[in-house]
Amino acid sequence: MNKKEQKKLDDLFHDKTQPDNLRKVVAIAIDYFGTTERAKSWFGTENIGLGSVTPLSLVNTDEGMERVRDSITRLRYGMTA
Repeated sequence: MNKKEQKKLDDLFHDKTQPDNLRKVVAIAIDYFGTTERAKSWFGTENIGLGSVTPLSLVNTDEGMERVRDSITRLRYGMTA
């Protein structure tokens, strides 16, 4: 991950001015993965279920956030993400 992506990831988890819907997706990820660090790692890792892109690369649109939220939900219920 390059410095720009790392900053975006850090901002995603620590910037309290993020939109509510984005903060909810982050909260869902932290709840599922158990720690902020594990959730951050997941957001920064390419995901086959998301078309081999990182969840981080998708959260800049409403549709992308929905795809990320759905992926976490599938993981929670034991489905392939």
